[in-house]
Amino acid sequence: MPGIYQKTGRPFKTCCRSCAVSSCAHHDAACDSRNGIGGVVLIRILDGTLTKNFSAFGQMDPFVKVFWKTPGGRKLIAVTPVSWAGHMTPVWNYTCIGQPLDRAGNPVLEFEVYERQFGDFGHTFCGAAYKSVDEFLPARPKGGRSSFSTSSTQKLTLRSNDGEQTGDLNVQCMELPREGIDSSACKGDLTEAKLEHFEHPVHRLTVSGGTAVFFKLLLTEKARTAALGPTSPAPREPRSATYFVGKDLSQAAQDEVLFYEYLLKVNRNEDHLGLKGLLRFAFEYLGILNATDADSTGDITTRSSSKVSSPSAAGTAAASTTSTSAVAASSSAAAASAAAASSAAAPAGATPSSPSSSGALLRGGTGGSDKVELLVLRNLFDGCEKLRMLDIKIGEKTASPGWKGKSSVRALYQQFRDNFTNSACEGFRLAGFNGAPESFSSQDPLLDVPGATPAYAKKARRIMFSMMPGASMFEYFLDTQDYNEAVKGKNPRDTLMAAEVFEITLHEMLVRLLELACACRHVDIPQKFVGSSIGLAFDVGKARPRVGGEKSAREACRVHIFDWGRSEINTFETHKSLSEAEQHNRDLYWRYYVGGVDRLTWEAARTYYHHFCNPGSWGKSVQVTIYDFDSLKSDDFLGSLEVELTPTNGKKTEKLQHGSSSSSCTGSPEATLTYSVECVKFPSGGRLRETWRITLHEAKNLPIADVSARKSDPYAIITATSTDKKYSFEQRTGVKVGELNPAWEDTFDLPIASEGGRLEEALLIGACRARTAAGCSMSELQEVSNDITPGASHSVSPPTLWPAVRTSGGDKSEDETAALQMVDYLDGVGGSSAGVHRERSGAGAWKGAAKLMDPLGAMRAGFQAASDRVSSAFR
Repeated sequence: MPGIYQKTGRPFKTCCRSCAVSSCAHHDAACDSRNGIGGVVLIRILDGTLTKNFSAFGQMDPFVKVFWKTPGGRKLIAVTPVSWAGHMTPVWNYTCIGQPLDRAGNPVLEFEVYERQFGDFGHTFCGAAYKSVDEFLPARPKGGRSSFSTSSTQKLTLRSNDGEQTGDLNVQCMELPREGIDSSACKGDLTEAKLEHFEHPVHRLTVSGGTAVFFKLLLTEKARTAALGPTSPAPREPRSATYFVGKDLSQAAQDEVLFYEYLLKVNRNEDHLGLKGLLRFAFEYLGILNATDADSTGDITTRSSSKVSSPSAAGTAAASTTSTSAVAASSSAAAASAAAASSAAAPAGATPSSPSSSGALLRGGTGGSDKVELLVLRNLFDGCEKLRMLDIKIGEKTASPGWKGKSSVRALYQQFRDNFTNSACEGFRLAGFNGAPESFSSQDPLLDVPGATPAYAKKARRIMFSMMPGASMFEYFLDTQDYNEAVKGKNPRDTLMAAEVFEITLHEMLVRLLELACACRHVDIPQKFVGSSIGLAFDVGKARPRVGGEKSAREACRVHIFDWGRSEINTFETHKSLSEAEQHNRDLYWRYYVGGVDRLTWEAARTYYHHFCNPGSWGKSVQVTIYDFDSLKSDDFLGSLEVELTPTNGKKTEKLQHGSSSSSCTGSPEATLTYSVECVKFPSGGRLRETWRITLHEAKNLPIADVSARKSDPYAIITATSTDKKYSFEQRTGVKVGELNPAWEDTFDLPIASEGGRLEEALLIGACRARTAAGCSMSELQEVSNDITPGASHSVSPPTLWPAVRTSGGDKSEDETAALQMVDYLDGVGGSSAGVHRERSGAGAWKGAAKLMDPLGAMRAGFQAASDRVSSAFR
C-alpha cells in the first residue's frame, strides 16, 4: 500500500518509482535530485559566426538543428527559424521546448548548422558542435532542493566533416525546477496521444512547399469509433483511417504547440478569455505522438566520427532510461514530422533519402527505423478526391520587430514587402493555392522571361499570389471545370450540378466566415496573431447526389485558422503586466487581424451576391473577350464576341470582332470562335431555378501577338451582367501557350436563384451561430434574428451596397464604403468585447489604399507601379 517516504526525518510526497507513494499532487524536487532526475532544461540558440561561405552565390541563410542524445537514442528536438541573409553572422535568439532532465542518462546536446539552399532545394552542412548537459549545468549536490540554475553564454566551436573549424555558435542552457514551472515549458507535460490508437511504424508524406515533414497516420479499427481525447469524443459514425496527420514536433514553433495545448484547455471548459468561439475554427488537436519512422534511411552528409567526436556515452548503457522513456511515451503533436535519428552510422548499401523531396534530416542514422515525435492534427485532405484550398495570410502587417525571434531588420523588411501586397490594401493576401484550376495554374508569371529556372518561377508565383485581390482570388476559387469533369454524363435529376454545389459551398463558407468575424468580437483581451492564416477548402473532385448532396457538400467545406508559430495567447494577467506601449502594440495587431477577417468576409459575401443571388435574368447576351497572355506587359487584345443567351442546339461558330491590333496579320483568315449555349432546368425545390451553360469549344486563326515567335498565348474572359445591372461577374479559361487555334472545351455557368434573400439568410445563420458559441440565451438569439431578418423592424440592417466585382483594378472608394457597412453590421450583431471596431476606421488594414492593382498587372508594370503602391500606402 502506498505510504509516506521518511528517510530524512520529514515526509516526502513524490511520484517517482523509488518512493513509496505512487502518485501525488506536488513532486518534491529533493527526491528527483537523489535519483539523478533534474528539472527542465531550456536551450537557447543565440547567434553564431561562420568563417566560410557555403552558399553557391549570394548571402547564406543559416539555421540550426538541435539533437538530444542519450543511451536510448538520438532525437531531434528543435529546428531554429532560418536567419535570412544572416550570412557569416546569423542571429536566431531561439528557445527550444524544454526537455525533462535525467542526469543518469548523461544527455548530450548536439548542434548542427546548415545553409538553406536557394529555392528550398536541400541544405548544405556547415558544421557541428557537441556538449553534454553536465558541462553546461553542473549537477547540484545530492539531497539539495531543485532551484533555478543557468549557464553563462558558451561559445561552441563548429567543425566540418573533415575536422576543419568553420565557425562558432553561442548557446545558453537553463535548468528550471519542475515544481511551479509552467507546464507549457516542458515537453514531458504536453498532452499524450496514445500509440495504441495508430498503426505503426509511420510513413512520410510528400508535400508541395513548406519545410516541415508530414507523416501519414492510420487509425486502428478500434480507434475509429472510440473517444480519443477531450477534443475528439466518440463519433456518431466511424472516423476514416486517415482522419489525423502527423507533423514533426521539432519543426513546430513552441508557440504553435502551446496554442494547441491551450485549445485543449478551452475544450475542458476552463477560463478561455472569450476565445472559445474563435478557437472552434482551429484544427482538431489530439496531442503528441511518439512513433517510429519507417522511412528513415540514414545519412545524407555522412560525417566522420573520428574527425568530429561527441562526448562518449560509454559506460552509461546500463543506466536507467526511465525518464527518457516516459517523456517519449507522453510526446505527441499535430501536422508534419521530420525523423529523429540515432547516432550510429548508416550501413553499407543504405539508400539516402532526398532532402528536397521529403525534407529528410541531414544526419547520421541506423538505416532503419527511428523515433519521431509528432503533433497529431486533423487531416485537411481526409476524404477528398481533389482538395481545393486557399491559404490566406491575415493582417495588414505579417511581421513585428523583435517578436518571436524575428529580428528588427528582418521584420521591417517584411513590413516593407507587405506594402507591395494585397495585405496593405485589403488586410489579407493569398499565400498558397492547393488544387488550383487550369485558369490559374496556366498563367506562368515568367512565360516571357528566357532562361527562367523552376526556383525563380516558384518565387514569381508567390509574388503573384501575394498581390492578388480578393475578387480575383474568389474568381479562381469558384472555377467549376474540375467539378464538371466529375459530373460529366450524369443526369441533373440525380446529381447536383456544378452551379448548385458551388452555391452551397460558398454559402456555407460565408456563414462560417461571418461566424468567425463575430467570434473575434467576443474576445476579452486583444491578441497578437502575427502571420497566421485562414484556410478555405472544399472537394472539387467528388460528385454529389441530389438526395443528401447539400448536407454532404456543407460538411465537406473547411474554414480553419492555423499557422500559430508567431502568435500568442494573451491573458488578463499577462496583459496587465505589459507596459502601455506593449498593450497598445497588442491592440494594434489585434485590429489588423480582425480587420483582415472582416474584409475577407465581405469579399466572400460580395462574390456570393453577384454569382448566386440573381433571381431574374442575365440580359440578352454575355461578352466573350480573348486576350494574349503576357507576363512582362499588358495583355494584348485579340478579339471579342457578343454571345446571345439563347440555346444553340449544338455548336455554333461566329467571326470575332477585332480591335485595332497591329500584331494581326493583314490578309490572314478571319478569326472565329466556336461555342454552345444551353439552359439547364433544375428540379423544383432546389436553391437554384436554372442555369445558362456556355461552353467555349475553340477559336481559330487568332491574330499573332508575339511577332518574333509568330504565336499567341490566348485565353478568354466571359463577362455577364444582369438585366437590372445589379449583378455582374467574370469567369475565364486557361491560357493555351503558343496557340493560334486554341481548344478550351471549358463550360461556364450563369445561375439564376429560385428565390431572393439567400445572402441575408447566410448573415442570419452566421450571427446566430456566433452567439450560440458565445453562450447567448435564446432571447438574445431571437433579438439578433429580429435585427437582421429581412422585412422585420430591426436596428441592425444587413449591408445593402454590393458594388460589381472589379478584378482589373480601378477606383475602390465604392468598395470601401460597402466594406465599412459590413463592419458596422458585424459590430451590431457580434458586439465587441475587446473594443476593436470603432477605432478601425482610422487605422484599418484595408482603409489606407485608394487603388488596388491587378495581380499580374503589377508584375507587368514593373517597379514603377510598385513604387507608386508604396507611396500610396505611406500617405
